[in-house]
Amino acid sequence: PRGPGDIAKGQTFEQPAPAEPQEDPEEVKNKGNELYKKGDYGGAVTQYTKSITIKPSVVGYANRAMANLKLGKFAEAEEDSTLALELDPAYVKAITRRGTARRHLEKHLESVMDFETALRYEPTSQLHYKEKLASRTLFEAKSKLLMTAPRTLLPLADNRPVKSPEAEAEAAAAPEPEPLDSEP
Repeated sequence: PRGPGDIAKGQTFEQPAPAEPQEDPEEVKNKGNELYKKGDYGGAVTQYTKSITIKPSVVGYANRAMANLKLGKFAEAEEDSTLALELDPAYVKAITRRGTARRHLEKHLESVMDFETALRYEPTSQLHYKEKLASRTLFEAKSKLLMTAPRTLLPLADNRPVKSPEAEAEAAAAPEPEPLDSEP
């Protein structure tokens, strides 16, 4: 530590400013909970972020994930849920919130896996089962859509797609449409 004898002529000695008392992370999180209950999800996110900055916690991340879900910020909700699960892999609320976020991000298979994990911890939960089923249905629908999508390789310079050999064969085998009559 420096003392008055360490000061060069013409300089002044300044005491460091006392550290501001740090807020209790639990109290800050509770402020976030109150804002969440009032529907102020943005304000809740701010308080949860403040709480996490003071002291990271599973509940802080999971609560911020829920507020982000309400705000439609699904990538942030997925990230917060994952951070909560890094602290406690068995925290079911974080698992289900991540599953919900992933479904909205069209990561349907990962969403199904999250709800299956939640069901391992809470096997009688009808909510987890319904959420898993909803994600699975979306995954299967997307898979069918991908299987029936036209197959093309690369676009030509004029942006017309080059069809795969299978698509060319299908087009060649299709019957020619009949010409329209010129009179009704």
